[in-house]
Amino acid sequence: MTPLQQAMKVIDNMIREDDSGSVEWGNDECVADWLQGAEDRMEQLRMISNSIEGLAPGKLVKWPAADGYAWYVVTKVQKQTCTLRMVPYLDAWTSPVVDRDGRALTSVVKEAVEREEAWEQYLKEVT
Repeated sequence: MTPLQQAMKVIDNMIREDDSGSVEWGNDECVADWLQGAEDRMEQLRMISNSIEGLAPGKLVKWPAADGYAWYVVTKVQKQTCTLRMVPYLDAWTSPVVDRDGRALTSVVKEAVEREEAWEQYLKEVT
């Protein structure tokens, strides 16, 4: 299975769980279980993304949004634009960088990927 296929499977599972209606929002234990599941799936996406160097399908990318981030997975890279799939993580924010058809300028996506990879490298060096 390719990294992109792995990432799409994780996202599909996130959507299925969110749509299942099984979360009892007044039940703290139930909410904590849902939150842990969301964190686990996001960690899976990070591991898949970290196995990819540079801008390529399956890479996780984010932009600041409201009180968090808008998360996406790259599904297709072309010369001018990339196609992205939104990751429904926690508040499921979206970014104005990405149009309603899931496209963003390749140069902008590449910059976000390079910035995140540089940050990850910095964290490895200082810890």
